[in-house]
Amino acid sequence: MKVIPALATAALLLTASASAPGAQEPDPHEAVRVFTSRITDGATKKEAGRAYYGRGNAYASLGNYEAAIADFSKVIELFPLSPSVYIVRARTCFWTSPPRYEQAAADLNKALELNPNASEAYDLLGDLAKIQNDYTLALSLYGKAIATNPGYGDAYWDRGRIHQFRGEFTQAAADFRKTIQLLPTFEYPYLHLLLVTRLAKADDKAVAASFLAFIQANPSTDWVRTLSSFCLGQGKLDEAGVLALAGKGKDAADVKARRADAFFYLGVQRLIAGNRKGAEDFFIQALTTGRKWSPDIQAFIALMQSGKL
Repeated sequence: MKVIPALATAALLLTASASAPGAQEPDPHEAVRVFTSRITDGATKKEAGRAYYGRGNAYASLGNYEAAIADFSKVIELFPLSPSVYIVRARTCFWTSPPRYEQAAADLNKALELNPNASEAYDLLGDLAKIQNDYTLALSLYGKAIATNPGYGDAYWDRGRIHQFRGEFTQAAADFRKTIQLLPTFEYPYLHLLLVTRLAKADDKAVAASFLAFIQANPSTDWVRTLSSFCLGQGKLDEAGVLALAGKGKDAADVKARRADAFFYLGVQRLIAGNRKGAEDFFIQALTTGRKWSPDIQAFIALMQSGKL
């Protein structure tokens, strides 16, 4: 699932803080301090590499992506033949402002030079192709990610979204089902499977029932749960209520992301209900947020305007 690299750093932060079982979640600020101390205390090459890598992840968790990239670059200086570090640095380049897409592409190609079976590198190159509106290349790259690692759930999710925004709902549904099989706690593919089933005008009863069972078995306060509940008709929120909650993010960036999501998913619901003009209005409002998945929404609008949807 598409997450910033920092979300995978809990183990590194734990090694930094040496927390006892049951202790509070490690503090990334403390992790930065501890890793910095290890770097400056005359660490061996191997210890320094681990410390730079851990501090880079801690910086990323704090949103300091430039500092994270600098530390990952230090690791690459020490260990230039490690494909995984090139991939981590490339992924972080997606989150800088502005994004460093050229550096990301160079790092991913270097990772593949070192390891031709690096499925995550193919997947991220697919993301770059999608950002450039080259959906054909993106599909090919996601396919390569799957071919090198058939158990890599992210690639099925990404490929399914390409199919969805090309109006290929049967193929999208197949990829979302596979994502659910491989990543059973990831909520978004359940939501998208429901939407593409409805967009295809297929019977959604079994899909909706399975999705509802997932929600009942997995309590959540994540933003996606608001969107899921609305699309399933659970609770009392109407469009205005969803948009109001979208405006209550933790900071400006979070509000922007939530508003983009809200306008998109509410727009799809309008489209399913036959309100094409209202759907297009919401899709256009989603575009005004400037979120990086704008190409997906633009493709959806083009499908509608061409009469293919």
